[in-house]
Amino acid sequence: MILRSPVHHERRIGRRRAVVDHITWEPQLPKRLFRRASWEQATIVEISVSGARVLARANEAITRRSRISIGFGSDRGLVEVRRVEAAPDKSMAFYGVQFLWLDDNMQRLFDDAAAVEAPADLDWRWDLAR
Repeated sequence: MILRSPVHHERRIGRRRAVVDHITWEPQLPKRLFRRASWEQATIVEISVSGARVLARANEAITRRSRISIGFGSDRGLVEVRRVEAAPDKSMAFYGVQFLWLDDNMQRLFDDAAAVEAPADLDWRWDLAR
């Protein structure tokens, strides 16, 4: 019997785009009595149509399937953590998140950031296919 490494298939819709933009980040974790969790600043490093890679302060309580409220200006959204990776700075972590709900303005902003324009040199393939 030959042991093989597991095969990982890409499930991403669209391509990742490099983006550096700051958002507010509030993990939805159990809170102490009468204490409101404070918003933190996080950075979107990459974005795709269905989610993003976010650099934020490391928090052991944030695990896979944790929900996080995000904000950009007055717009709000909700994401779910799909992956947690260590960052070079031990006090930070990379979080792979999936968008669950976004305000319309935030949705348009992220759609525009993830938009991919088709290269013009592919036009000849359409003519050939006719």
